[in-house]
Amino acid sequence: MLRNSFYIETYGCTSNKADSYIISNILTNSNYIQTTAENAEFLIFNTCGVKEQTENKIKARLRKVYEIYGKNASKYIVIAGCLPHIAPGYIDVIRKIVPTFSAIIDLDKINDIVEIFEYIKQGKHNLIFLAEKSIDKSEFLIDHPPGKITGIIPISEGCQGSCTYCCVKNARGKLNCYNPKNILKNIKYQLNQGIKQIYLTSQDCSIYKYNGIELVDLINKIVNLKNKFFLRIGMINPS
Repeated sequence: MLRNSFYIETYGCTSNKADSYIISNILTNSNYIQTTAENAEFLIFNTCGVKEQTENKIKARLRKVYEIYGKNASKYIVIAGCLPHIAPGYIDVIRKIVPTFSAIIDLDKINDIVEIFEYIKQGKHNLIFLAEKSIDKSEFLIDHPPGKITGIIPISEGCQGSCTYCCVKNARGKLNCYNPKNILKNIKYQLNQGIKQIYLTSQDCSIYKYNGIELVDLINKIVNLKNKFFLRIGMINPS
């Protein structure tokens, strides 16, 4: 096993994929090494819980991981993403599946992940790190490996609806739209790496609005960039 190493497994939508890219970048820039589950010190599971089929798949995967690594004191199981937050008390469901999980991390605590890992290394279990406020994830410039074609840019997070059949509001909170200046900076940064397609992502791109700038205004700013690239807009829900 490699010290200061991590493995990350991602489920769900492109917003989750963007979160995983950010986590990987933060850890790599802090001298952590990304490796396999077998060799990693930290096992990170960035989860989804919007669909029952995916929820069950993740729970089965966590049971298997606990069977393999749960009694290994030098392995730290970290659970992030939507699943722990889809319903009140769901953290207790996670605890039954993975009794010795190291931490559940709210992805709005992404700024603190290196410090959180140092805290986990002290050997404590069942730590819960919840964010007090939403952050602007477009501030995190994402690096891609050579040959990568599509770059994902989060433009907002959360939902302004309260649909009884949907857990997105529980999992992602109230709508938080990101600063268009940060979004454009991140797009330019990724295009300069050779990215050919930009994928804007959110739980609902259609409700983007930041200080009077709406989605159509943001798109106009993006397409006026000098680079040549494809622009893809992610999830849009009719209102």
